[in-house]
Amino acid sequence: MWTGFACGEDGEAGQRVNTLRLVDDTPDLAYDAGAVTLVRALGRDADGERVYGPVEATYDEDVPFSDFPEDTATVELTFLRAQGYGLASWTESVDFPADDDGEIILMDLAPDAHPAKTAFTVRIENDSPYEAEEIWVTVIGKNKEKTAFYYLEYPAGADAKAVPFGGTDDFALYSTALSALTVETDGAFSFQCPREDLVSGRIYLSFGAQLEGVGLNDLADPLSLQLPSPTGAPDYNKLWEFMELSATIPDDLAAPQLYTLYANTSVVDFFSIGIGMTMQSQGKEDRVVGFVDDARASVLAAFEAANTPEEFRNYVNADGGITSTPNSPLRVLAPVQKVAIDPEGALASFLEPAISAAWTGYETTPLDIPDTLSRAYGYTYTTLPVSGGVMEATCTGAPSSDPLSPGEVYMLSEPTSRISFECDAPLEAGEDVNNTWHNGGSDGHKRLGSLLLAAINRGVLATYTDWDDADKFFTRADGQYNHYARIMHASAIDNKVYSFGYDDIYGQDPTLSDALDDVDQMILAIPAFDRP
Repeated sequence: MWTGFACGEDGEAGQRVNTLRLVDDTPDLAYDAGAVTLVRALGRDADGERVYGPVEATYDEDVPFSDFPEDTATVELTFLRAQGYGLASWTESVDFPADDDGEIILMDLAPDAHPAKTAFTVRIENDSPYEAEEIWVTVIGKNKEKTAFYYLEYPAGADAKAVPFGGTDDFALYSTALSALTVETDGAFSFQCPREDLVSGRIYLSFGAQLEGVGLNDLADPLSLQLPSPTGAPDYNKLWEFMELSATIPDDLAAPQLYTLYANTSVVDFFSIGIGMTMQSQGKEDRVVGFVDDARASVLAAFEAANTPEEFRNYVNADGGITSTPNSPLRVLAPVQKVAIDPEGALASFLEPAISAAWTGYETTPLDIPDTLSRAYGYTYTTLPVSGGVMEATCTGAPSSDPLSPGEVYMLSEPTSRISFECDAPLEAGEDVNNTWHNGGSDGHKRLGSLLLAAINRGVLATYTDWDDADKFFTRADGQYNHYARIMHASAIDNKVYSFGYDDIYGQDPTLSDALDDVDQMILAIPAFDRP
């Protein structure tokens, strides 16, 4: 096997065509039995500016790249397992005007001479009305020890690297214009995302302006990260979106220290645009989550429809005002945000009649949770008849990973609408957490709370056998359920999306996951929409 490239060939009728030809007489041996499937060529001038490509071609015995500009000074060749997953790359100097004889330049393709891949590709496809110069990318995450927050920095001509956060005054450092990232072959943009320091990771996309409300509140506390607020200064009057992208590694050092990538679109706090997300992995079909085409328009129309109660029409408009009319909406607030800023408003009691009716029913027919529905969680519970507004539940079974919860007793008061929307409750001093709706305590307590509060949001609390039946969700005749969640699911791909805190219960959360070594690239699709 040998590999090289030839340059400086002439075209027809004396017309010079600057061509680089990659030659490999045994391409199937490249990187262990054909792991190379594509090769990419990128040309730069003497100042390092891109003048050619990137152009990708199928890897074979003879791969020509033609029409290089005369001022091309260097060519970078990247060998890829699949689009987005580079195995190695080389940069060679070229001088097309001086090289007329098609000289073959031998190149070292020994795979062990190059470091293992430590990043994965994030590709951003922009169909929005905003130019790439107007879109800003911010990537955040914690280190695997979970002791500090980091953001990604993109030095010119170098790989992205994770950098510890400073204060909010340095917000301009934390985001990068989409146009400054690597230009892909079809006009998309990409960056190599390091797998480290991406625990609980997020990618923010802001349109028209950088996000300012991000940074440490206390420089002495590297975990005191402030995130952008959809309802408060300085970012409430900007258009932005975020998605979850987290690379985790087992806490148990005895377990194989292999990274897993988790990814999802999230509208738990608000809906702005409706991003699409695709995971491409070795040997698997593409997996796509997020929203259908034209989701923003359909979502806004659904909130104005007659079957959507006024209490759920909570828009943040371009002037920063929070109103019940669409005007020029930047986003629609989820109930968890609305009840936080208006805890005494009508939405904060919207679910009470449905909750009370179910609680009253359990006074005569105690709730039994045998965990026999379509997705078993390994937890079983029995309850006594509700008395004095309190449900006494006993954990009678748990998975083997939780030997402590069986036998525990939980005393749960009738939850409020606010608790149901927030999927949480504050823990008062001296309270036994297992007797509250606080998202804490034992695993058995947290699982019971998640099952009950998910059923409330979906309007199926009164009938246990409906808790896993998506056809029964959001169908109560009285409309007493989470209409925001109903609308989000109606516009989501496969009707699955993470729209409230426990929306993963019974398979409604479409989180993507895979061993990070198998992931070729993540694709974020910014859809077309009308500019607000």
